[in-house]
Amino acid sequence: MSVIAAFLLVSATAPTIATSSHAESAAASQSVHELVVQAPRSAVWQAVSTSAGWTGWAATKAWSLPGEADVIETSYDPKAAPGAPANIKSRIVLKVPERLLAFRTIKAPEGFADFEALTAVTWVIELEPAADGATRVRLTGSGFPRTAAGRRIQDFFLAHNPVALKSLSDRFTATGTANAAK
Repeated sequence: MSVIAAFLLVSATAPTIATSSHAESAAASQSVHELVVQAPRSAVWQAVSTSAGWTGWAATKAWSLPGEADVIETSYDPKAAPGAPANIKSRIVLKVPERLLAFRTIKAPEGFADFEALTAVTWVIELEPAADGATRVRLTGSGFPRTAAGRRIQDFFLAHNPVALKSLSDRFTATGTANAAK
């Protein structure tokens, strides 16, 4: 296969991720990332609403905490254990099964510079039916402070959320290596 043919094949199968951002008010802004995942809504829901599901697309490791059913703890370190200083904790603030999940970060890695700005952001994952049994996934970050710290946080997620959403999509395709859905 030629390099051009390989490029065209990858380009044709890569998910299209729409990204936008705008001011919500004089004090806050919002960013939105959206793509269609080639999987049924029930399967995508399991991937976005459970700690086991977060593993592989949102983080390397994830845990549900005993006594805190609404908290998911995550890490990008494959050797991490629950409670490690570099872990992240997110509190789920709203669940509408197979439709909507909203959460906020309540703990960032030790020494995280812009934690206060990050805690102001509410994340919303919306799932909608799409053509041919696929699922439209919309990830919205709302409440980024319109400060230098808020802009740094928003810029980080504008760059990194498409990578995470591509990983979510990949877990449901033949090209999704170890993360392929079972």
